Amino acid sequence: MEVVALSSGPLSAEVLPGLGGSLGSLAWRGEPVLRGWDGRTRDPNATAMYPLVPWSNRISGGGFRHGDRFHALAANRGGEPFPIHGHGWLAPWAVIERGREAVRLAHEHRVGDGFRYRATLDYALREGGLEVTLAVTHEGSVPLPYGLGLHPWLPRDRGPVLLEAPASAVWLEGPGHLPAARLAPPPEGWDFGAARALPSGWTNNAFEGWAGHARAGWPRRGLELVIEADAGLGCYMLHTPVGEDFWCFEPVTHVPDAHNRDQAGLRVLAPGESWGVAARFRVRGRCSG
Repeated sequence: MEVVALSSGPLSAEVLPGLGGSLGSLAWRGEPVLRGWDGRTRDPNATAMYPLVPWSNRISGGGFRHGDRFHALAANRGGEPFPIHGHGWLAPWAVIERGREAVRLAHEHRVGDGFRYRATLDYALREGGLEVTLAVTHEGSVPLPYGLGLHPWLPRDRGPVLLEAPASAVWLEGPGHLPAARLAPPPEGWDFGAARALPSGWTNNAFEGWAGHARAGWPRRGLELVIEADAGLGCYMLHTPVGEDFWCFEPVTHVPDAHNRDQAGLRVLAPGESWGVAARFRVRGRCSG
């Protein structure tokens, strides 16, 4: 497994091009900021972060209709009835540029289900944090709706974890982990307009109307992570499994199954058209709470 090591001041990171273009680790003065890869597991879900392209989360119904054509999609992950997170996280990426503080990866998908594209992924350590840029160019013959996102895995250890991430609405989770009911504004218990402890129970919910600013804090570790995302990343997924040592905060362009809903947040790309998003993960050495 190729590992590309990056460093800049107190920050260090490892990138795993062959494992879904994922990030293996992000640390500040040796302290893990994201959940780290164990160096052995060949599962992207055991890494620190991976890209979501050409869509985020699940698409139901065996595919989606766009214009006058139905685009069939097969399940792509064992145990999942629906195709999930696109192709990029399950494919090897090639290193096309690298330096001490940054690396650029590329992935091409040109077979099968109508999505034919070239994607690039940049990881760069700068200004006290990690900047991640994900871009895609549609190479198919007909326009298609694309979605993008990032899937970080954050540690949940050593006491409470605080989250501040204002949003205008939350989707409750229904059967098949698909959105069921939209609540606007988020009710008590779902409102992260001010910093509050993560839920103790299961959550796997999409939040809309996010302005692209969030804070995650680990008071006992004296660590805070500020997440800043482009306007295109107007949603986030919050996942807090019970009894695990991780949780997920995923900046994304759209809610799950948007292809079969109103397609809000998706971008219809014509042949040869490109689209990109970026997010920054800035580390602070003290958690303000």
